[in-house]
Amino acid sequence: MAAGSTGNCGKAAAGDFIWQILVLNGNPSRPRHARCLYLACAGKQIAGIEVETRHAVPGDAPCLAHLMTELGYPTSIEEMAARMAALTGRADHAVFVMVHEAVAAGMVAVSASPSLFSNEPQGAIITLVVSSRFRGRGIGALLVERGENWLRENGVGYVTVKPSSHREDAHRLYARLGYEHSGLRFSKSLT
Repeated sequence: MAAGSTGNCGKAAAGDFIWQILVLNGNPSRPRHARCLYLACAGKQIAGIEVETRHAVPGDAPCLAHLMTELGYPTSIEEMAARMAALTGRADHAVFVMVHEAVAAGMVAVSASPSLFSNEPQGAIITLVVSSRFRGRGIGALLVERGENWLRENGVGYVTVKPSSHREDAHRLYARLGYEHSGLRFSKSLT
């Protein structure tokens, strides 16, 4: 990848944002920094835009780091790349990214695990985030659907999600999609 190239993120055109990796001395494994460009890909049409959902790949780390930061969890490109590497090859996790014009419009991460209270594996939506530029277009619902399909394909019959109490938009989305408020979440830091 040459300095100033966009790598897996796509070609620049007017409209939406995209991450551009600027490499140091032509070595793509050592990015100097990333920046958000504005530009304008193909797939399913939703709310007037074309979208495509696919498995996340290592080249998506800058875009996914941006999405996590937007969600309120500041994440560097290096941190996201390490998190994605830790999930590589695991059959019990999947990360999907929805792209529009080569731009990451949102992502969903799901997991399946054995359970002591059920014979079927239990599923969880670990992360769901839609870029603020794409909210209100049904992308969150499509991402949840894609995650649920993967869970079904992996033998999961029940899925949970634990959105933070302040994410009222997410609560409404999950209720619209048939999720029921079934409990309370307690959290504790172990560090």
